[in-house]
Amino acid sequence: MKFDIKKLIPTIAALVVFIAITVFYFKPVVLDKKEIRQGDIINYKGASKEIADFRKETKQEALWSNSMFGGMPAYQISVLYPNNWLQQIDKAFMLWLPHPAGLVFLYFIGFYILLLCMRVNPWLAIVGALAYGFSSYFFIIIEAGHNSKAHAIGYMAPLLGSIILTLKGKRMLGASLTALFMGLELYSNHVQITYYLFMLVFVVVLFELYAAFKEKTIKAFMISCVFIGVAVGIGVLPNTTNLWATYEYGKYSTRGKTELTIKANKESNADIATSGLDKSYATQWSYGVGETFTLLIPNFKGGASEPISKNNKDALKKVDPNMRENVGGFGAYYGDQPFTSGPVYVGAIMFVLAVLGMFVIKGPLKWALFIGTLLSIMLAWGKNFMGFSNIFFDYVPAYNKFRAVSMILVLAELTIPLLAILAVDAIIKNYKSGDEPIKIFGKEVTLKKTTYIAFGIVAGFLVLCWLMPTMFTEFKGETELDQIVQGQQQANPGVSEQEILNQVSPFMAEVESARESIF
Repeated sequence: MKFDIKKLIPTIAALVVFIAITVFYFKPVVLDKKEIRQGDIINYKGASKEIADFRKETKQEALWSNSMFGGMPAYQISVLYPNNWLQQIDKAFMLWLPHPAGLVFLYFIGFYILLLCMRVNPWLAIVGALAYGFSSYFFIIIEAGHNSKAHAIGYMAPLLGSIILTLKGKRMLGASLTALFMGLELYSNHVQITYYLFMLVFVVVLFELYAAFKEKTIKAFMISCVFIGVAVGIGVLPNTTNLWATYEYGKYSTRGKTELTIKANKESNADIATSGLDKSYATQWSYGVGETFTLLIPNFKGGASEPISKNNKDALKKVDPNMRENVGGFGAYYGDQPFTSGPVYVGAIMFVLAVLGMFVIKGPLKWALFIGTLLSIMLAWGKNFMGFSNIFFDYVPAYNKFRAVSMILVLAELTIPLLAILAVDAIIKNYKSGDEPIKIFGKEVTLKKTTYIAFGIVAGFLVLCWLMPTMFTEFKGETELDQIVQGQQQANPGVSEQEILNQVSPFMAEVESARESIF
């Protein structure tokens, strides 16, 4: 068999494109040797200093630290595992690029591998990888210093692709890649991201099981599942020490079962207590139901928690000049979360192509990705859809061990671009003109009309938002006005609530006007 080097050209081109864009984007880091100031990393360095000093002095690993909470196991703060060879493979996948450029390169190459596993045209896969890698949240967490989270997100796509490849019959190759990427995913050391990914994998497997029943290929499906199970087990092995230590310590932390039976106000805590985190704590960072539209419109809730003037100075043009300075210093964000560094935005083009994908993609995977997207969104709502969240907190194993439920939107940021690129790939492969029929709700519609329908749904919504913005969102937080009034009452005890409202209401009207301009 002759080796055809021409088949490698798209992959070589992909590497060149990904490296060039990464280096260009992170020029100050890669070429000028500068560092990003990350808040959480600064805190981590302070917390781990005692351990780092001990390591430097003795060349050994400390397993206990006295500098946190009056003493706690050091393996929850900073322990190195020099014999875990995955660290060398991990560095290779990031091309030994300096932090955080290596993470962004990993976003690109990981999604590219996923699309190759899905047999997407390699040239199209390059475009898809760039679309995925530039999702807003992936950069927001880098700014915050959530490095392990970003690291784990980078391996989500190739691990999912490897599992799907195994289910599609490429068992040896798929299982080998699954073992590799499972090991790297866990090596990234963010179990919450891995847990969410396997929720999506579970949905994919269920739909593939349904397809196997329908096509009477249960035996082949079960064999593939055995390969996946063995591969996942192999991937777990190099990370067993860290995982087991975390599991054991979790029982004695807030992620273990509480011994308390009452809240601070002496009422029973039965409504919030679980075998893990309290529900009120776990759902503190819940995405608002309306805030979900940031997937399509980034400033649907004002963007990041920063002053209006920093977000968009043009938003102050319509504001009363006498109030412009104060309004400019007011927060642009008015969503349901305590604060945010920015919205979860997947890109308007990816969003509309994903809608088109629901019409043109065939097979069970389309529905698995669709259900995975809905599951991600509804669980991200947390306390805003508590009836649904309670089912998972109370009955789904280990779900109550994790906080900040809005983080599960990483699944939507994976599934929506994947649906979008699969849609384009399906059109390229299956449709030669725009006149081929597609069945929509039992009726045959041409590809052209289907495309108009998909774009029309999204564009129609956007036009309505532009013409009638208050139809879909209010430009104030639910408790924002009450908090301002309470603050003013504390500062001015002798002033009545009505007097304060009379003073504050005109100001808030100007704030809402500025936020509407941002929107």
